[in-house]
Amino acid sequence: MEKKESVMFGIMHETAAINCYQMKTGQQVRKSGLILFRNGFLGGSPDGFVGDRGLLEVKCLAKHKDRLIPQAILFEKENKTLKQFCLTETLEINKEHNYYHQIQGCLYAADKDWCDFVVWTLRDMHICKIPKDAAWLCNIEILEKFYFEHLLPNCY
Repeated sequence: MEKKESVMFGIMHETAAINCYQMKTGQQVRKSGLILFRNGFLGGSPDGFVGDRGLLEVKCLAKHKDRLIPQAILFEKENKTLKQFCLTETLEINKEHNYYHQIQGCLYAADKDWCDFVVWTLRDMHICKIPKDAAWLCNIEILEKFYFEHLLPNCY
């Protein structure tokens, strides 16, 4: 599946996924936009705020749209691509996946404590509560260094 199709699937189904999350958890999701770090140039845009201390991040899996979440994991395992998948066999977030880093960045930018990570298909939904990881904070310095040394100089 092409990346464009995956992105379009996510755009088309994100609202349905958020509605399913709200029905399952009883939590209200408030919209959010771009949230910048104190440095003013790094930031993130979670899919919503939950309560006073939480965020929501939703991923609608186009590749697995007709599967249950355990079937998606089994498919990835059988195709030897589980290490690149967003969930582990135990239905936890894969801490090596970009989504984990996206969530941690949003947690730090928004100064929140946790994020409900929703993995959604047309047939299923799974929620992982991801706490803010104190050890992840060192990545901000790495990102700032990359910005100033590699990205910004190439903008002029």
